[in-house]
Parts: sequence; C-alpha cells; structure tokens
Amino acid sequence: MPLRWTVIEDATPLGLRLVLVRAMIRTFPRMLPAIRLAGYWRPLLLTIAGFGVTALVGLVAAATWIYLALGQAPPGVGLDVRNDAADVPLETAIRVVPEGWAPQVESATLVETSLEDGGRSGATREIPLSVEVLRAGRDPGQTELLVRPASGTLRPDAAYRLTVRGSALQAALPYPQPAPFEQEIRFTTPASPRPLPQPEAKTIRWQEPVQIRWSMPIEELRYQVSPPATTRSSIDSADRRTAQVVIENPEEATTYEVTVTDALGANGMLLQRPATYRATTPVRPRLVDAEETIDVEVGRSVQFRWNVPVEKVEYAIGPEVASAMRPVPGDPKATELRLQGLDQGTTYELTISGAQTASGAPLAEPRTITLVTPRKLMVDEIVTAGGARASVGTRPIIVFADPIRDRRVAEGAISVEPPTPGRFEWLDDTQVRFIPNRSLPYDTEVTFRIRPGPDGPRSVSGGYFERAPVLSFTTEVDKIIDVNVTRQVMTLIEQGRAVQTLPVATGVPGADTPLGEFSVQYKMPIARFRGTNPGGRTYDIADVKWVLAFMGDYTIHGAYWRAAFGTPGSNGCVSLTDANAKLVYDWAPEGTLVRIHF
Repeated sequence: MPLRWTVIEDATPLGLRLVLVRAMIRTFPRMLPAIRLAGYWRPLLLTIAGFGVTALVGLVAAATWIYLALGQAPPGVGLDVRNDAADVPLETAIRVVPEGWAPQVESATLVETSLEDGGRSGATREIPLSVEVLRAGRDPGQTELLVRPASGTLRPDAAYRLTVRGSALQAALPYPQPAPFEQEIRFTTPASPRPLPQPEAKTIRWQEPVQIRWSMPIEELRYQVSPPATTRSSIDSADRRTAQVVIENPEEATTYEVTVTDALGANGMLLQRPATYRATTPVRPRLVDAEETIDVEVGRSVQFRWNVPVEKVEYAIGPEVASAMRPVPGDPKATELRLQGLDQGTTYELTISGAQTASGAPLAEPRTITLVTPRKLMVDEIVTAGGARASVGTRPIIVFADPIRDRRVAEGAISVEPPTPGRFEWLDDTQVRFIPNRSLPYDTEVTFRIRPGPDGPRSVSGGYFERAPVLSFTTEVDKIIDVNVTRQVMTLIEQGRAVQTLPVATGVPGADTPLGEFSVQYKMPIARFRGTNPGGRTYDIADVKWVLAFMGDYTIHGAYWRAAFGTPGSNGCVSLTDANAKLVYDWAPEGTLVRIHF
C-alpha cells in the first residue's frame, strides 16, 4: 500500500558538492557576454581555464567518489524478519531499513492467507498497515521504519507476505539516477490448538468418554455441554493431544453437544475457533410386555423379550432354585430362563436387578415378576358299575381333577393289570372311559396305573402327576344269592350251579321284601335293629348277627328270635337262622348279586 513519510532533510558533504558543481555549470554561460564587454575576457579566460582545469580534476575526483559510494550502497531494503520464518510472534513489528543513497520507501503491502487443517491455504486478504518512522536520512542505513498491522497484532494460523517498494540513487551518466527496488519476505505465525474433526453424532458406549483429539499438545480445556449434564474432563498425561469429556449419568438415546469454547496449547496459543462434538448415548434395556405374574410349567423355560439386544442379565429367584438365563438363538432381543427343581403349586419371585447391552447401557429399571407353577395333577375318582364289587361288564371311568392337555399322551400313560385289551373313550377333557374288548374276569382286582412325571399326562395348565396314581377295584364274584319269595327259599348259585338251598322268612304283606336284582353293599357281623312293623308295634332287637345289606335298610340277616322259616314273617328283610346266616355271610363277598323274585 502507498505510504506517506515524514522525512528530515540532511545536507551531507556529498550533497553540497553536487549542488556547487551544478550551479557553476548552469551560471557560466550567462556570465560570458559580460566578461567579453569588459575587456577582461583574456585574463579571465586564462583564469577560468586554470580554474576550470582544477575544477574539472576535482569534479572527476568527486564523480569517481560518488560512483564508488553508490556502487557500495545499491538500492534495497533490510528487514529484521528473515524470509520463510516460522512461528513469528503475533506482536511482531517488522523493522524496515532502506539501503542506498537518498532512499524513498513508496509502499508496503501485507497479504494474509489463513491456514486450514492440514496446512491447506484458506482465504487471502490484504491487511491494513500502520507505519512508524523511527528516523530518516539520505545516507544508507539512516532511515528506519516499523511496520505492523493496523489492528496491532498478527493472527495465528496464518501465512504472510510483506512486500516493500521504493527507490534510491544508483550510479548513472551523466549523473546518478533514482533506481526502484522491491523486497518481499514470507513468514508464518504460530499454529493455535485445533480439535480434530470426528464423525457426526457418534453413538458411544454407556459413559464412554467423548474423545477430543488435538492438533498439538494442550494444557487447559474449557467446554459446554447441551443439554446440561454432570461431566468431568481430563487431558491424557501420556499424550496431551488427547482430551476426554465424560458425561455422568446421561439420559438414554440422547444426543449431547460438547462445545469446546477455550483451550491453551503447549505453545501458548489459545483456541481460535470453537468446535462442537456430538455424541449419542445408547438405549437402555427394559423388558417388553412382561406381565407381573407368569404361569411357569415345571421342566419348561420362560422367555423374556427386550427392547434392545442384551448380553448379560443379573437376577435372583426366591425360593432359590437352579437356573440359567441365556440368549435365544436367532433372536438377539430375547432371553430364556431355564429353571430346574421347581415345585408344583408354588410361587417364586424373580427379581431382575441388572442387564447390559453390547454398548454397555445398563438396565433402565429393576423388575420383580411372580412365577407361579401349576398345581400337580390328580385323579378325583374311578367310577365303576356294580357297587362295592364292580360288574364284570363294567366300563370304568377315570376322572381327572383338571382338564387334560394331550389325550393321546394320557392314554399312552395308562396301564391295566391284569393286561386287558381295550380302548379309551373321552367323555370330556377330564373323563376317560376304558372299554375292554371282553368282560373283566370275576372276583379279580383290576388296577389302573398312570405314569407320573413331566413326560406323562399334563393338565392344560401344565401340572403333572408327581407320583403314579393307582386306581383299583374288584370285580364281582361268580355267585348269586337267589331268593324265591313264593317258595320262601334262598339258593346259593356259584358258577351257574346251585350249591346250597336254605329256608328263609321274607316280608309279610304290608312290609313286602323288594323284588329285583341287587348286590351286597356291605356286611356287618352284628347289628341292632329298630323299627315299626305293619301292625304299628315298634321293635328294638339287639345282637342281630351276620348282616348283609343289599338295598338301604333291607338286609339278609340271622333271626334268633324266630322259630319257623319257610313262611313270610319279617318286616321286609330276608331272615335265616343264625347258622344259615353265618354260612351266607362267609360265602358271599360284598358285591355279590342278590336276585329276589316270585
């Protein structure tokens, strides 16, 4: 840029000599006519000639001295900053000393180029200058200037080019002439600390530090976090080019902006451009659609679904049982709880106290879940036809306490002793009837056993038999107590043959013995009878022996008070002598068919 200078004139011996010589040369032609008119021209001419020779010799000597001096101080400028200097202090004022005689500095320009990351050149601009004249003179080295930016200081991270233009006297004929000069220097200022860039919105591990890599070692760091959070920071003592900012107790799935507002580099430079780093925290794991109470089948695992894949789960179960929580193959968002040693019909408390994802995110909230095992499976009863002794033609029905899940499994778990070919017929989910291919054997204990355990029958809720149910009944004997009320006799029939005929006394008119087919329901060796006969008289008979009940209060029994048999005489029962009653009592088991007819 053009400069205005304040120059103090200084008449040096060389300047005086030049002035005198120039005056003589310019004045002598004007004085010559006057000298001729006065008649002094000849002496004067000789005088002048002598003087001229002397002057000419002096002039030649002076010119030689001037040319020698000009040759020793050629035009130029001296600068106190060397070319290609680096890390020039920001407060630097460049000292300019023009070289040569009668120097004139006409302009100085300073061009600034910003240096981007990696040393790349950025924007370029011309900087206004402030020039201070420290001293001025016409001899070499007597002029000294200070050049600095108008703002007062240079900027860091910049390359500068200073160009000084001017002129100074240079040897020439017939006399010295001004010659231009131009001097240029290039230099750079110190670099400021710069945070190195990172990918936008980097997803970090839980409480993983936000790492800030710097272009140079740093000593101090200041920053702001948005949204506000509790943080701590540090500079790596082993590598001070690395700083860390840790967000403590962050919110999940949140993008935090860490803006570096100030930093001090090891070279003393301050951060020039703030930088913002974005870090997104991961999602914390939580159970999805987990009910407060879960029915758990013994021997089967329980699956839990998560909102994100989990790698580790911490839990406890009370009462304590053997267990393991494992990922479900092929489903990273599911875990499987395997339990061993559960008791049926028991409540367990599962407390999930911790979980962690691959990114280190912890469980969002603890959960307590109630695990309930189903009650064990049981059989209510086995139903047969025929009373105490089942008919050989009975089709027994097994009644389960709870609905059965898989009928085929249940059928396969039932065995019959003695082995009896047959098939099963389900009346509903709780009742199954066994239909033998042929009649059951007489006077035989028939036993149904059901295989227990988790592999056996299960209820709809998952309960199973802990112990094998044993269901037994005895079939009827091949015996018949046949009573002919017309003949008043009892015939004992075994395997189709009459083995004994005994006289009896059945009910009198008005207290008739019931007709039909019955079975011995129960037996008593002795009993007491009370009642009212058809005539209205009450009776109370003790020590009635060998009693076989076949329908309600109607029985077969001994009648020690009766003298005659073979004719009606009872209040509806079938009576015999005590001896005969004892014979029937011992011969006929419970369930024996009783047939009463005319």
